[in-house]
Amino acid sequence: MQALGVYVDGQELSRQVVVVGLSRESCETAESATGNVIGSKVQFWIGGLGPFGGQTEASAESRLAIRFTDPLEHAIVEHFTAA
Repeated sequence: MQALGVYVDGQELSRQVVVVGLSRESCETAESATGNVIGSKVQFWIGGLGPFGGQTEASAESRLAIRFTDPLEHAIVEHFTAA
């Protein structure tokens, strides 16, 4: 899957990302995780839906991931992951 997403960090900086994996609990982006971003609280939008609260982390593949504060609705995940 690929979808455009945007997150805004605590400094109000907006960053556009490509989401390559999505579950109810988190999403993984195509971006490399960097130390200065990891652990930041963010507001996240995917495909115009949101904001969803979360915190940035590194995925197992060292990509930027966002762990959601509250799980996404199942229908949202299905919408973006259906092929």
